Amino acid sequence: MLSHSESDLAHKNTNRRRKKSVLLPMLAMMSLYPLLTQYNRLFNANLNIVLTLRYLLLRVLLLVKYLTNI
Repeated sequence: MLSHSESDLAHKNTNRRRKKSVLLPMLAMMSLYPLLTQYNRLFNANLNIVLTLRYLLLRVLLLVKYLTNI
C-alpha cells in the first residue's frame, strides 16, 4: 500500500508522462506548420489537402512514439 505522499508522487509522474505524450507531437506539428503553409502557397494546394497531410503526419508521429515506448 502506498503512502499518501508516494501516491501523490506516482500521480504527478503519470501526469507528466501524459503531458509529454501530448506535447511532443504538438511541438512537431508546430515546427512543421511553416513548411506545410509554404507547400500550400507554392503549389496552390487546396486547404483540405494541407489539413489532411497535417493529420496524417500527426498520426505517423503518434504511431512512432507509441512503437518506441513499447
